[in-house]
Amino acid sequence: MKRIAKHLSYANVAATLALVLAMSGGAVAATGGFTSAGKLQACVNQEGGLKLVKSGKKCKKGQSSISWSEVGPRGPAGSQGPAGSAGAAGTPGAAAAGAVTLWAEVNASGQVVASSGVTNVTGNAEGRFFTFNRDISKCGVSATLNEGPASVVYVERNEFPNQLITKTDVENEKVAAGGVDLVVSC
Repeated sequence: MKRIAKHLSYANVAATLALVLAMSGGAVAATGGFTSAGKLQACVNQEGGLKLVKSGKKCKKGQSSISWSEVGPRGPAGSQGPAGSAGAAGTPGAAAAGAVTLWAEVNASGQVVASSGVTNVTGNAEGRFFTFNRDISKCGVSATLNEGPASVVYVERNEFPNQLITKTDVENEKVAAGGVDLVVSC
């Protein structure tokens, strides 16, 4: 015993502690229960022997209590790694459908002069209904006056996805006849 006491120093205790941790660290981590808020706790006897103790337990008389963190402080961020190689080319997407333009030219009396994609025109200057051969609910619409006393043209959508309504009037909002050029771009 005296022989061991001669060699008992802080360096010997630290070396013994490091050896014990290296040999039993995995077992301690696997069994658990020896930690308190991220710290390991142990008791060191006078000969330098080390014994891990559970959280809240006290060392026996003649032993010293020691503890250390399971995880050290966070280190500085590493440098940027090299750029990775280019990935494989993806598969080509489906071809987009071509744009469709539907149109109608209607004179002031409501007769269709020429059209493309229009199946029917009914009504009068108070509300002229244009029916198309497809859904136009997500298409852009443009209307201009082409003849008549009207000076304003309005375009509205209704509950049918293939219809538009035009109304023509003069500046003071009185209904007036007017020819309309209507363009629908999808």
